[in-house]
Amino acid sequence: MIDQENYLLALQAIYDLCDSGAFSKYLKDKFSRGKFKPSSVHKAIKEIDSKIVITTNFDKIYDNLCKESHYVIYDYQKTKSIIANIKSPENVIIKAHGSIDDTDEIIFTSKQYYQAQEKYPDFYSLLKALFQTHTVLFLGYSLNDPDINLVLQSIRNTSSSAAPHYIVIKEGISKHIVKHWEDTYNVRCLEYGPSYDNFQENIEELKNLVLGLREERNIP
Repeated sequence: MIDQENYLLALQAIYDLCDSGAFSKYLKDKFSRGKFKPSSVHKAIKEIDSKIVITTNFDKIYDNLCKESHYVIYDYQKTKSIIANIKSPENVIIKAHGSIDDTDEIIFTSKQYYQAQEKYPDFYSLLKALFQTHTVLFLGYSLNDPDINLVLQSIRNTSSSAAPHYIVIKEGISKHIVKHWEDTYNVRCLEYGPSYDNFQENIEELKNLVLGLREERNIP
């Protein structure tokens, strides 16, 4: 399954065949108990100071970087709290797949994806509304996440090609795939490359452009 890049099904098979305690311990060892430090990209994203950040990562690297600032953090189970804080002055980090703090509630396998959609329809309605009313920039992402794919597909007929979303991807992706993303998801590709260092440079450039625009328009 991994060789076929069917990662969700591979994760489901691993989960089904593992002792649940051993599975939880393994995830915490890999995603929580290491002494992870934020990268320059994490720091630049924070300095961009977006009102809303949606992350499908359940680690806490970005959370910990932001926790002493004007940010509140909620997972997919807290739809009412997310909505209340979108209306408040604080920035919101939405953990769409939960947090490593509670491995029973993270969304990681194919079965967990579908169970979450059935159990928390209000959250997916909120995601849909955010995608309909905001321009979304995807970072560190390749449009393989079932949650986001479903949201993008469901709003495609109500979104305008004059107001697309954007994804930052490494150069070399097939032009046919790029065209498919534009036609299917209304997502335009912004390429970086040839190495990951160029991604870091481009995020820094974006940060500087955003800060410059805010200063020009006197936006706090």
